[in-house]
Amino acid sequence: MEQQGLKQKDLVPFLGSKSKVSEVLSGQRPLSVSMMRRLHAVLGIPVAVLLQEPVVRLPEIPAGMEWKEAPCSHGTSGIISPSGVNGMLAMISKYMQPLRMMTPGTFGEIRYILTDIDDTLTRAGKLPASAYSALWRLTAAGYQVIPVTGRPAGWCDLIARQWPVAGVVGENGALYFRYDEERRVMVRRYWKTAQERSADQRRLAAIRGEVLRRVPGSAVAADQAYREADLAIDFCEDVAPLGKEAVETIVDCFNRAGAVAKISSIHVNGWFGEYDKLAMSRRFFTDIFAIDIEKNRQRILYVGDSPNDAPMFGFFPHSVGVANVLHFTDQLEHQPAWVTEKEGGDGFAELTDFLLALQPTSPARPAL
Repeated sequence: MEQQGLKQKDLVPFLGSKSKVSEVLSGQRPLSVSMMRRLHAVLGIPVAVLLQEPVVRLPEIPAGMEWKEAPCSHGTSGIISPSGVNGMLAMISKYMQPLRMMTPGTFGEIRYILTDIDDTLTRAGKLPASAYSALWRLTAAGYQVIPVTGRPAGWCDLIARQWPVAGVVGENGALYFRYDEERRVMVRRYWKTAQERSADQRRLAAIRGEVLRRVPGSAVAADQAYREADLAIDFCEDVAPLGKEAVETIVDCFNRAGAVAKISSIHVNGWFGEYDKLAMSRRFFTDIFAIDIEKNRQRILYVGDSPNDAPMFGFFPHSVGVANVLHFTDQLEHQPAWVTEKEGGDGFAELTDFLLALQPTSPARPAL
């Protein structure tokens, strides 16, 4: 810990609480499977190190259940000896780091915050008061907040009108909406024309039939009626959660038809076109703020939680994953630079508290 400049509090995101950190380091508490997985995923500690001197048998993982879902509780199967903790800490590498380890001033240039919605602002399908309040606090402090989501155009209209945001990028980059309060007009921009979107919907209808035939238990997302450009297949929002193989089959159905497919925390979204969240965000910043994001990455923070956020994590040097992003580390082409201790909207609120505490003076409000 001394070599890495770490303190006990720096291990809280991985072990759960200050008391658990103390118990693990003193040998009073063994590492649980979830602790081990976080240490491996975030700090890059080899599994071989984590598995040194096992003292009990690991739980048998039922067919179709991933490691993260395996049953585990203290005093039962699924616990690991704490031997080698110092060795683990010595092997920390360049992976996402706990937000609390950030040095003051790292976010000093941030003026714009792009954020995913599902499981980043929400938790268990609800928008908690902590996250909605955080949006208002950020706006009051002078930050421009722009949700970037896979949710449909119909939802984006409401978000752009009623949330304290500068605009919203929707359907994974198919569109952006911004409500002009002065003119009382909703500005709507699409990547494709209405005619192109109509033709795409006919092609997506064929994919929908194949998915429902090949993947029992899947369903067309409940919000599909409000979409204009893509097809969303539900694998765990309003249906019983499907396994990894089923989700990969859904993706295969899209890809075989020549469509793009992205996995969120609840849906697989598919569309035809060379756009994504990052591409439409570029257009939004150019149109609304007259800013080239290629030259202004240091001024923009991205917050997300799932594989479809990976391009944004990779593009923006200032990127944060709420804690539930750890469930997808093996599926992320690019990882966020930082990770919160809390999940979902509570993690976003944690980031907001941290950001505002590091910014004693509000940033200059960009002109719209």
